[in-house]
Amino acid sequence: MAKLNEQKLQALLKENKPVVVAVGDGSGLSLRITATGAAWQLRYRHAGKPHWLTISKYSDCSLKEAQKKATKERARINEGIDPVADRRRSKLALKAAKTFRELAADYDARALPDLTPDTQRIIRQFLKRDILPRIGDLRIEEVGGGHIVQMAEQVGKRSDSAGRRAFEITSVIFSHGVAKQVAKSNPCAGLKLRAILGKKKSIRPGVTLSEDQLRTVLANLSGIGARNALAVKIILATCVRKVELRLSRPEHLDLDRGAWTIPEENAKNGKPIVIPLAPVVVDWFKELLTLAGNSAWVIPGQSPKQAISQNTLNEAIKRLKNSPRFTPHDLRRTARTHLGKLGVDIITAEKCLNHTLGGLVDVYDRGDYFEERRKALALWADFLVRCEQPADKVISLRKAG
Repeated sequence: MAKLNEQKLQALLKENKPVVVAVGDGSGLSLRITATGAAWQLRYRHAGKPHWLTISKYSDCSLKEAQKKATKERARINEGIDPVADRRRSKLALKAAKTFRELAADYDARALPDLTPDTQRIIRQFLKRDILPRIGDLRIEEVGGGHIVQMAEQVGKRSDSAGRRAFEITSVIFSHGVAKQVAKSNPCAGLKLRAILGKKKSIRPGVTLSEDQLRTVLANLSGIGARNALAVKIILATCVRKVELRLSRPEHLDLDRGAWTIPEENAKNGKPIVIPLAPVVVDWFKELLTLAGNSAWVIPGQSPKQAISQNTLNEAIKRLKNSPRFTPHDLRRTARTHLGKLGVDIITAEKCLNHTLGGLVDVYDRGDYFEERRKALALWADFLVRCEQPADKVISLRKAG
C-alpha cells in the first residue's frame, strides 16, 4: 500500500467524498473523511476486539503531528491500555469534578504532557504556589471574575509578569473545562489584564555584548564557579537557549564526532537539531561531564538526580563583578550579532540559532546546513577564544566564505 503524503491528502480532501484512507505507515492511523469534515483515527485491537480511536480533527493536526500522536497511543496500547475506555473513564471522572483543583489535575494529566518539560514545570509551579492556594478549593461554578481579579492582583504584587502568567494559565485551564463540558463558561473571558494590572511594564531592552564587553565578561567568569562559567561559554559558542543546555544529558553528546543533539522535547520551538561543536567546545563539555560525575545530567543541580534549576545561571550571572548586565538569552543575541559581523550569511546564522525562517525559505529549503553551521560556529568559537586572550595578542580574523 502506498503511503499517504500531503499531496495525496490534499487531493482526497478536494474530492470531498466519504472515505477512510490508511496512512500506510503500519501504525493503523487513518484519515476518515465524511460530509461533515475529516478526522484522524487510529485502528487497534484490545482484548481481541477492533476499536477506532479519534485522535483529532484534521484541521487541528497535520499528518506528521497525527503520526506522532498515533505512535504515543500505540505505545500505550502495547502496555495493555485501552485508550477509548481510558478516555471514557477520564470524561466521567471529569464530569464528577467539583473543584478547580480537580479540573487543574485533569488538565495536568491530559494536556500538559504535550508541552515541553520546562513549560510543564513552570505551569505546575504557578499552580502550586499562586493559583491553587487561592481558588483551588472553590467549586468550578463558584469561581467568578472577582476571584480571578483578586488572584491576579495578589500575584502581581510579587511580579507583574507573574500576575499575568497566573491569569493566562487559569484561563487556559478553564478553556479546557469548557471544551470538556465541565465548566459552563470561562470567568477569565472578558477580563482585561490591563484593567486589572495596569499597562504592561516595559521589558528591559535586549543586550548585545560588544567585543570589549565580551573580553570583560570572559575575564571575570571564574568568579561564578567552573560549571556556571562553562555554561556561559557553551551557550555563547553554540547559540542555544539556556533551557536546551539545562536539560541536556550525556547521551545527547557525541564528542568524538563533535556533535550535540537537542531533542524536540528540549527545544523551545519543538524542532530537534544537531549542533556541531568546535574542538574547544568539545573540551568545555568534557570539563562539565567530569564535574557532573555519574549524574544523568550534563549540569546537575544540588542533587545529581536533578538538572540545574531554571534560575541558577541567571543568579550566577548577577554575581559577575566589573561586568555589564546581561541575561542568558542575551548571549544568543550576542552570538547572532557577531556571526553577522564575522561574515556568516543570514540563512546559516539563523540556522545556527535553530530559528524558523518562514515563507518560501521554509517551504523549499529543508536543509539543516550542518557543514555550513560547523564552519560558522568554529569561526565564532575561535573568536571567543581570542577574546579570552590579552588584547595585544589578538590578530584579525578572516571572514566566513
